[in-house]
Amino acid sequence: EFRTQGPLSVLFVLTGAGRMNYAGTKTWIRKADSRVLEALEFVLCLEDIASGDDLYLHISRNPKDPDIRSIAENFVDTATRMDINLEVVYSELNTSDSTVNWQHEQFTKKRILGATLANHRSPRPMFEGSSIFDRSSMVNTKVLARNIKFVMESLARFIYGHPGQYMDIASHSHAVNQAFVNSWMNFLGEHPRALPFLTPQSPISRELEKTLKAHTSDVSRHSFNFESVYKFYKSSTYNTTITAFKVKPISFDIFLAVAIVAYLLLLHFFLQYGGSLKELMKALKPKAE
Repeated sequence: EFRTQGPLSVLFVLTGAGRMNYAGTKTWIRKADSRVLEALEFVLCLEDIASGDDLYLHISRNPKDPDIRSIAENFVDTATRMDINLEVVYSELNTSDSTVNWQHEQFTKKRILGATLANHRSPRPMFEGSSIFDRSSMVNTKVLARNIKFVMESLARFIYGHPGQYMDIASHSHAVNQAFVNSWMNFLGEHPRALPFLTPQSPISRELEKTLKAHTSDVSRHSFNFESVYKFYKSSTYNTTITAFKVKPISFDIFLAVAIVAYLLLLHFFLQYGGSLKELMKALKPKAE
């Protein structure tokens, strides 16, 4: 088994408010020690890697950059060996745009080499990827486990400096535990993960911190005040009742208004002409000049 320690360390950063221009990532970068940021060789952001078979590696740098080209070739070669369809997507970072399309763009703005691995080729509009109906049954856990192994193999080649060589470190005792992945997906599907409910004392926050402490050497938690133009309604309990009302479409209101006007007109003619149908028809008939 592979027991040699690599020259680089792995730093895991879990941030919130991802659907709000990755505000948690931006806050972490702003508050992180400058020595930590300077020591970052490469940042890989993961976003929705279990909703499809294909993978896309999004990079916001010049593809002619030798570092970028080496990383892209590393991921493509690993994907080919694992029979995974991977496409590298290069996009130009627009610093004047207030919308952040991909999480790694927050690092790119600080001139930190980064990329985002995702199942979709185009960025999703704000809030589109969130739903109160997403459950663990909607995720293919086998594909997720495969993609976790892909990330492990790709990063291992980068850390140990073995481009073009498939290391197969995710095997034997280091293989991806499918039962562990299934257990976590079931747990995440049973608890709300929306911004108002993801508090420091929420079950997900506690379990994530507990798991990181069990598998890493140092864990710290940082809270931040999220400021937004949107209004979020929080609840002290997760057993919140949502009340929904079914209303008629606007076409019903228009039809009702026309019917009321017609009824009032008929009532007006009836009262004016004493209920005589002959006089009513005579009044409605256009007069000859």
